[in-house]
Amino acid sequence: MSKISGLTEKSSLDDTDMIVIEEAGGSNFYANVEAISDMISDRQVLKTGQTCTEATGKLVILNSSGEWTLADRSTNAVGFMGLNLGDGVILLMGTLSSGGLTRGATYYLGSSGNFSITPPASGSGDFLRIVGYGAEVSTELWFNPDKTYIKMKA
Repeated sequence: MSKISGLTEKSSLDDTDMIVIEEAGGSNFYANVEAISDMISDRQVLKTGQTCTEATGKLVILNSSGEWTLADRSTNAVGFMGLNLGDGVILLMGTLSSGGLTRGATYYLGSSGNFSITPPASGSGDFLRIVGYGAEVSTELWFNPDKTYIKMKA
């Protein structure tokens, strides 16, 4: 059971007010009001408070040092994935605009932080990981990286 604390009797909350969600077992999730409101929209974002050094619009993986590194289907495909939106904001799930997409198509992790409509070839030794699907509009991708992956036989 979760317990929410940090709310005060105010007529409104501003972006800097913190909300704490305390989980049984002692782990806590802290978020500011702005982050919570983003989760209520069609996007779930993580506001890291630190700048990701990878280019905006690239797929990234959180490494064990707490840094977001460039995702790549041959070298860095396993772990917590997001899309760098810039200014310390990582998209975890939601729609994003990108030109020339195919409606209803499955998109996979590609190379150098990109996504691709082409899955890795069998025998490549690359990782197969779904990152999203072409949406109803040909300029939108429903970004929802799968938590599972397959290592293709080399």
